[in-house]
Amino acid sequence: MFAEAEDLKPTQIQTQRATTKRTKYDYANIRSKFNPIDYQGITKVIVPNPADNTGTTTTTIHNPLEVENQLIQRNTKHFGQSQGSAFTTNAITEHFGYGGVNAVTKDLIMGKDVDHVINTFKDTEGDLI
Repeated sequence: MFAEAEDLKPTQIQTQRATTKRTKYDYANIRSKFNPIDYQGITKVIVPNPADNTGTTTTTIHNPLEVENQLIQRNTKHFGQSQGSAFTTNAITEHFGYGGVNAVTKDLIMGKDVDHVINTFKDTEGDLI
């Protein structure tokens, strides 16, 4: 379909690149028409039915404010479960930072200075804290 690069003149190469770029654009445009991306977000949430004490039936909530409230309640409960685990202690949070993104974390992931990091979290008897 295309000639070898050494057989082409600079203007032919530019034309070939432009054609290739246009073809890629056209195919991407066609794909977006057939599979549009939906940016609607969460429109409903399914929760246990509050009237059912057994928890076997569910209710679907469509009201946007109530959906938001349900998600906040769920996230608070879910993320609260980690409280007291190793990575919520002050020693580890201070060492690795709140988000866990710093030089120490990168070194640990890359396998650098691992012994130093592990020894930092050992108590006087050699057990990890």
